[in-house]
Amino acid sequence: MPILVEQDMLSMLAPNRRVFLLKPKYRTTKYPPLGLMKIAAYVRQHGGKIKFGHHYLGEPCDAICVTTLFTYDSAAYIQALKQAVNLANGTPVIVGGIYASVLPDHLLGKVPEVHLFKGYSEVLDQIVPEYALETDADSKWDQYSMVFTSRGCPNHCAYCVVGKIEPGQWLNPRWRDMILNDRPFVMISDNNLSATPHDHLIKVLHYLSTSRKAVTFNGGLDCKRITPELAEMLSHITFSRYGMRMAFDRIAENGIFQNAVTLLKQYGVPYQALMAYVLFNFNDTPKEASYRAYECTRFRVRAYPQMFQPIMQTSRKPMYVGKYWTARLAAYFRKFWLLAGLQRYSGKCGTFEHWLKTQYMKDADWAAWHSSK
Repeated sequence: MPILVEQDMLSMLAPNRRVFLLKPKYRTTKYPPLGLMKIAAYVRQHGGKIKFGHHYLGEPCDAICVTTLFTYDSAAYIQALKQAVNLANGTPVIVGGIYASVLPDHLLGKVPEVHLFKGYSEVLDQIVPEYALETDADSKWDQYSMVFTSRGCPNHCAYCVVGKIEPGQWLNPRWRDMILNDRPFVMISDNNLSATPHDHLIKVLHYLSTSRKAVTFNGGLDCKRITPELAEMLSHITFSRYGMRMAFDRIAENGIFQNAVTLLKQYGVPYQALMAYVLFNFNDTPKEASYRAYECTRFRVRAYPQMFQPIMQTSRKPMYVGKYWTARLAAYFRKFWLLAGLQRYSGKCGTFEHWLKTQYMKDADWAAWHSSK
């Protein structure tokens, strides 16, 4: 079967295997390939050897592991997979990651010879990644422990891929072992830590508050779940810059988001720690998205714009454009709010509408800006 269950995948990696770790070149990314780093640690624990590269050129090995990220970069993955299959001489090629998990039929339709692993591995999540693996990641991550204390999210938002990769909740029993003493920063990558059982959440927050490490909640905490108890516990954590992350993705959370921020500040979470992901180009209007971004800055929270792209999109072109947007307006929105977010206050950049008047805009773009549902 081309789709592997976890145990079959792991048995292909140990014991005493030589494994080539392939991260296809698709675009610049500064994040380390965490999945491949966990595989590297697993292989070495079982007496094997690993080699990392962006291209497989026929090196002798017992298995080739390939990581994939966004679905719209599928062409680059397919090209790399075809090359690996052609040069592998029958060596199994195992592919995993977001694209492989979300669109397995599309991938196998293009490269049926590969073995595909969907989702995540509970076994690998309980192993400290091979941080010494030499990749092209930004060197700042050398100071971070990266850990999932849990998997899954109960929200199942229409615009989010998490439910397809992590359909159920799982709590990592060894999450503390993943936080290394010699690394001063820790990234909690849970997609919704705040939705985990109360005792798990409290244990994680208590440990982080006493660890003296700078914390980043990369997946963010759910603004709907910020209570006085949670805000008080978060106030004792040392955050990295913009490490206390939430999301203001839809107008239905108007008021809820602001109340959450108010609670966090009342209990002493510094504004320098606060960042909010702001989804746009989905089913929102440009002015609605702009309102949410401005509400962030009004509460001294950095607004980080995230452009919606359909989960099933397999190419960057043509660019997906939401019902109420134009491609130019969406691009300008992202550009403006990245700049405004870095400067903390949009007032230093002028208003978005004022800034638009200095850009090349067509009538259709202005019509989209003034559109309503």
